[in-house]
Amino acid sequence: MVKKSQALKGGLYGLLTGAALGTVVYLAAVSGKAKDIRDDYPIYGVWAVAFAFPGGLLGLGAGALAGKDKTTRLEGMSESALKNALAHLRTQARLPDFR
Repeated sequence: MVKKSQALKGGLYGLLTGAALGTVVYLAAVSGKAKDIRDDYPIYGVWAVAFAFPGGLLGLGAGALAGKDKTTRLEGMSESALKNALAHLRTQARLPDFR
């Protein structure tokens, strides 16, 4: 069976989390300032991008590790345990009904 990859999902989550964290860090840095925050919208993007790319790379790596291959030994299993193991493996497959 071909296993699903989690790398893209992890990368996307990391990218979004990094962007949100960058924006929060920037807002925390300027929170004591008296100037109008609306003047700084371009700066939000800079901070968001600065945190988004490392976050995306970390998420990509974590997702790749989450989709890492595992070995499942089927020999020596009872018939019912074998059916359960194959049913579980089928849910993890990229193409569940591939023949």
